[in-house]
Order: sequence, then C-alpha cells, then structure tokens
Amino acid sequence: MRIKFFALSIVIAAITLFSGLGPIFSAPSVYAAQDACDIAGESDPLICGTKDSNEEEALQLKIKNVLETVYLWIGILAVIFIVIGGIKYMTSAGEASKVESAKKTITYSIIGLVVVLAAFAITEFFIGALDGRSPDGSTVVAPGDEEEDPVEHPGKEAPHEGTGDPGSDKVEIKSITVIGVNTIKKGNEYGFYVKIVPDYATDKTVTWTSSNPKVASVSNTGRVKALKPGSTTITATTSNGKSSSKTITVPEPIVAESVSITGKVSTIQTGKTLQLSAKVVPNNAEDKNLKWSSSNNKIITVTDTGKIKGVKAGTATITVKTTNGKKDSIKITVQDSAQVVSDSRVKKLQDTVKAYAWPTYKGGGYRHQKSAYHSAYKAATKAGWVSNRDCGGDDCGVFVLITMRNSGWEPNYPNERTGGQYKWLSNPKHGWEDVTNKIKSNKDAKPGDVIITRGQGHVLLFMGKVDGFDSQMASASYCSRSPMSDSKKNIYKYRTITHSKGKKYAIFRKKQ
Repeated sequence: MRIKFFALSIVIAAITLFSGLGPIFSAPSVYAAQDACDIAGESDPLICGTKDSNEEEALQLKIKNVLETVYLWIGILAVIFIVIGGIKYMTSAGEASKVESAKKTITYSIIGLVVVLAAFAITEFFIGALDGRSPDGSTVVAPGDEEEDPVEHPGKEAPHEGTGDPGSDKVEIKSITVIGVNTIKKGNEYGFYVKIVPDYATDKTVTWTSSNPKVASVSNTGRVKALKPGSTTITATTSNGKSSSKTITVPEPIVAESVSITGKVSTIQTGKTLQLSAKVVPNNAEDKNLKWSSSNNKIITVTDTGKIKGVKAGTATITVKTTNGKKDSIKITVQDSAQVVSDSRVKKLQDTVKAYAWPTYKGGGYRHQKSAYHSAYKAATKAGWVSNRDCGGDDCGVFVLITMRNSGWEPNYPNERTGGQYKWLSNPKHGWEDVTNKIKSNKDAKPGDVIITRGQGHVLLFMGKVDGFDSQMASASYCSRSPMSDSKKNIYKYRTITHSKGKKYAIFRKKQ
C-alpha cells in the first residue's frame, strides 16, 4: 500500500511540474533570440550560431530543463519519505509491525532516490552528446567539421590579433584593478593583487611600484610592507601599459602615555623573590615593551620580566620604563632573613612573658597569678614536663621553664631546679654559651638571655624592652611571689651581687 502511495506521489509531482512548465514552451522563438544576438553585436555565427542551429539547441535545452526539474522534485520527495521512515522507526517503540513498515518506507525511498540519480546521469550524458560535448564537458568535433587552416584555404580569414577573442593568438589586457587594504600598521605587511579583464589575457605580467617607498615598500609579487607613518600610492602596471593604483595610509602608532607598578611592596627578605608587574596606559598602546632596572644590584636584582630578589640588607629603587621613556619607581627595603626570623622569635617570647607575668614588681608575698600562667602551669603538669608542684607554679625555675618551652625559644629546656638548669646550660652540646663577661649593660644583653646562679638558687629571664613593664627582666620567687617584672633595672647588677646563699650569677645565651 505504501509503495503505491509513494509511486502515486511521484506521478502527482511530475504532473504538477509539467503543468507549471507551460510557460517554458511559450518562450520567445529562437529567431527572437537571434535578433537579440544581432543587436548585441554578436552576429558572428561562430558565436551566436545560425537560426536552425539555435532552434535545435533551444529545444534540447527545454527538454533538459524539464527533466532536471522533475528529477529534482522526485529526489526531494524520496528524501522526505526517508525522513518519515526514520521518524516512524524511532517512534515504533519496538513494535514489530511498525518497525517493518518503517524499514520498507526507508528502503523503497532509497531505491527511488538511486533511480532518480541514475536517470539524471543518463540524461546529462545523452543531452551532452546531442549538444556536441563529451561527457566530461569538452568539445567534440565531428568528422568533417574540423577547423580549416586559413593558410591552406585562402578564402577564409584568420582571427584578428588583439581582439580579446579567446580563440585569437594573442589576447590583450583591457583593464586591471588593484585590490588590497587601505591602512597598514607600521611593521605589518599585506599581499595586494590585481583583477585582470579579460581573465584569459595572454600576458598577465604586472609591475608593482610605490610612490613613497620610505613609507611602504612593495615587492615584485605585490607584497606591501609598512615602514613608517605617512601615505603612499601602490601602482600595478601591465606589459601593454594598463595600470591601476591604490593609496594606503600608515597611521601614527598608539604610544604609551604612562606606566605604573602595580601591587607595590615595601620590603623583601634576603634570598626571597617576588614578581612585580606594571600597567601601561592606554591599554591599546601598540608598544608595551618594558625595561626593569635596580639602583643597586648588590641589594636587589631585577629580571627583564620584573622579578626581584633580595641580596643583602639595605634599600634600593626599582624602576620600570617604557620604550618611549615613560617610567615609574618604588623603593624597597631588604631585610636580613635571619634577623626577621630572630625578630619573630623575640616577639613571641616577649608576648608569652606579657601573658604570664605582671608588668610591675610587687615584692614578696604577692602570689596572685595571671590566669594565662595558671592555665599554662596546669597543662604542663598534666603533660608531665613540669614536676615541681610546690606552690602551684610560684617558682622562678618553673616560670622560666614554662616560658621557654611555650614560646618555642628553647623546646628542650630542662625540667630541673635551678642547680640542674645551670648544669644543663653550661654543657656546650645543648647550644648555649656563657656570655657573662660580655655583659656591661642592658645594651649588651639580648632577649632570651638567662641569668642564673652557679648552683642551687635563683634564675631570671631577660626579655628586653616590653611596653608597660618596669624592668627588662622577669621571674618568680619560690612560694613568695608570682611571675612579675624584676625589681632591678640593669642586668649588669647581677654580675656584681651574689645570691642569698653566696652563689654568684652567670648569664647564658642560646647560640643562633
């Protein structure tokens, strides 16, 4: 049933097409076409043909057009049925009868399409043969119709040279047109070319010139290169004197108006690197090349891309400059990395002392601890690295021990009374040294120095200047006072006095 429907559709399409093609057969006669050819000046029968030959060719053309139109619509119908079959197949939901129906629709439609294509090829073949052309489109010369040599037949006239006739011996160029861009940026280049009329001219040699080669040069193949701002005319000239020109402009470049270093920094540590960047204004400046420099490469070095490196402590100026001289600068201070680390450690030590000790000396009998120290003592005893539980942490050795470990200054500080601490500090393998003889005043001392009796007795911690503290030293007293600022103002005084038990003091410093 579907096959009959398909065939019927094709027949209906063909009838419709033929009924609509009536005007084709009522087209102007070949004689009218011949008159038009004569009016146009093409009266040569080699070009326009005779009336009889034109009538035959017109009939062949009508038949060819009708058949090709029919093939086109039948092909379209076949494709439509293929699509319909595909839709039916996809919506069949696996139902056998619907699947089979869809397959038949697709199969018969494909067969119909193949038949139409074959018919089209056969028609082209035969119409071409009737028209005197081989299937590949070349002209077929029938026996007896070969072109006669005008030399052997004096009655015939040879084609005239330079007429522009494709069949003549030499075809001259009638005109040329230069084609290319109107504007070229300095340093860029583009290929220009020409349009030649007629395009089958015999000699298509072209010579290229530039009216101002300092602005833009042109090669013998039409390659134009912009050299500096200005304008010039590019001209192409043929061998027979035809020429065409095109004026081009090389605009002034968009230059940098300013440059600024972004993400400015003020410090960097020795051995460290940092990438600097800069912004050029306007953003569409054609030349954004930058040059970086350092005022002192012994302090800071900088690469061509703006990457800086701290070499040694000091200050240097980093400058960035554009090609046209716009620049920006910043000053950067290089800090010694070791000193930065030391400063950080000192700050942590001082902050720990501030959290644990009272800033003012309150004398003996004052045992009210700060909550931070009380919590630190409880945590240390629970962890097992503080064993002296006498007086709940009101002890000089316990205070120094907890401060040293919790600040990170000396994680291995011993859990000993002052006598044991002195022996530990005196042992060089633990990384401490006796600096007693180097201390003349607080200027000679450093935060973290330990002042301790040479045996059982008393121990203090030198912390340096801390805002709000009366002294630069802090400690506690065994069952007498909680951690607080020391009563004495100068560390040197501990070199001149003895402890109550007759023990002299020593000063130890951690090696860096």
